[in-house]
Amino acid sequence: LTIIVIISLHCFFRSQTHQIITSLLPDWNHRLLLILDSLAKMLHHPATRIVSSTVARRALTSHAAASISILPERLWAALPTSSSLRSSTGFGWNDINNATFEIKNVGKSITTRGMSTASSTAISNPAMFCRQCEQTQDHVACRTVGVCGKTAETSAMQDALVHTVKSISLWCVAARDAGATAEEMYEANWWTLRSTFSTLTNVNFDEDRIAEFILEGQKVKKNLADLVSEKGGMAPSDEVANVDLSSKSTAELEEYGYTVSVPNLQRTMGNDDCFSLVEVGTYALKGACAYAAHCHQLGYMDEEIMKEIHQAFAKLASSEPDMSGLLGNALKVGEISGKVLKLLDEAHANTFGAPEPTEVKVTATKGKCILVSGHDLVDLEALLKQTEGKGINVYTHGEMLPAHSYPGLKKYPHLVGNYGTAWQNQKFEFAGFPGPIIVTTNCI
Repeated sequence: LTIIVIISLHCFFRSQTHQIITSLLPDWNHRLLLILDSLAKMLHHPATRIVSSTVARRALTSHAAASISILPERLWAALPTSSSLRSSTGFGWNDINNATFEIKNVGKSITTRGMSTASSTAISNPAMFCRQCEQTQDHVACRTVGVCGKTAETSAMQDALVHTVKSISLWCVAARDAGATAEEMYEANWWTLRSTFSTLTNVNFDEDRIAEFILEGQKVKKNLADLVSEKGGMAPSDEVANVDLSSKSTAELEEYGYTVSVPNLQRTMGNDDCFSLVEVGTYALKGACAYAAHCHQLGYMDEEIMKEIHQAFAKLASSEPDMSGLLGNALKVGEISGKVLKLLDEAHANTFGAPEPTEVKVTATKGKCILVSGHDLVDLEALLKQTEGKGINVYTHGEMLPAHSYPGLKKYPHLVGNYGTAWQNQKFEFAGFPGPIIVTTNCI
């Protein structure tokens, strides 16, 4: 009970616990905070939260009222009852028995045996199914809410958007086959990069904005259809190519997203090995599109790369369990990624100068400060220009560290150094930074 209360207080009043630990145990503050954060994360896990909060409530209610008064009202209200758990998470409390528990929901079941190497998980029609990052729940997939905070609704919208990208890619292939030029393909190219980038972890959890991408895509597809017709080309006959979402509301788009979720697409294909190749290709293309979007931001877009990106997505639109074709497609996506990174390296070098070995200060410089994380060098340059001569020191964090190696960026004297370590330590490192923080790309 004491441990649960301490961790819960840390969840709600993290900045205060940080200050207390730093003042009392300065040499141990990072280690203790890391331990508390890890335990708090466990407490926040949907299954653990059900067990811990129910145990806490039962234990607390068995004490006298005077004992309960040690909990702030804010924290007490946060401890859910069985009914509130059912309404907020979709799950209800059934049983605890020696670290073995079962959580059931209408039409869904997840059975987990804890504290055992013989763990088993049975999943049927989950509320969401997202496994595009390495931190997914149970190392399988996030099925109720993402560890990143993504909701099932947002996940469904992103699934609908990815399916829209596949649909439009089929038309892009048809347009190029009909003789479309790079200029004529620009609108579809840029839409593809922005839309695909938006589905990466932590880039965009705004369902209305995702809906805008989908509806914008319907206009792009119509323009491509007109282009194919004008050039006497052949329209794609695939079912995915002819999906029309132009008249759907955000709620209807969300419902459509559930129909094209990962489990449903896997069932449609009917071959787990082949579908694994579909998944590998999908997530690799997301990364390639993200970096290609960075290239475009620097004024670089390669039509040949975009042609190959659309061809790869077009292959992923098919439900045919074509092992040989899907394996070749996955390998091709690897080639595309190499080409995109080469183009990005050239774009960075041509814009900011060739990177060179550089010593970077990792201690504080007196004065006002701003911290920048992520890997968008264009955003960093814009900030350096805006803060030039204003007495504000700029520090990099995480993946922004290489910025110090570019002559065009390190020429700014107020780019004074690097703060902190890697992105996964942001939670407690950001709490200790005494100034505003800018996070670029998806690095939060």
